[in-house]
Amino acid sequence: MDFAALVKSAYEDGARTFVELGPQGSCTRMIGKILGPLPHNARAVDGRGQDEVAGVLKVLALLLSERVPVDLKPLYGGRTFCVSHQPAPAAPAHWVRLPLGGRMGKVTWAPASKSLPSAPARPVAAPNVRIPSPRLPGEGLVPQRLAPEPAPS
Repeated sequence: MDFAALVKSAYEDGARTFVELGPQGSCTRMIGKILGPLPHNARAVDGRGQDEVAGVLKVLALLLSERVPVDLKPLYGGRTFCVSHQPAPAAPAHWVRLPLGGRMGKVTWAPASKSLPSAPARPVAAPNVRIPSPRLPGEGLVPQRLAPEPAPS
């Protein structure tokens, strides 16, 4: 096949935009050498050191900028995992309002689907630990019997 004759024939028939789907843009470079200074656009989808998705998007942008009719529905018609494309979650069934920092804030809560246990929870006795009032900032925040023992010197 005479590639140079094919490119010249396509140019004479009115083709000004050439898109290469092959690896690393070798045909795109040859089209540039064959057509030289003549007005044309030749782009490769799979360029050297270029991500495949970025290559497709760049070629689509080129085609759109040259007013070539392009159907973009396949880009948007499939399943997407983008957060902004997901439907909003349903509003919670119950609201609990708690004062947070002096302002009322919303905290959502949904009751458990299973029934609660029949026996009430046992009360737990608080430990009898006296925390001394601090004399210096940060002093006395750890109970004395829970504080680590000082290292021997």
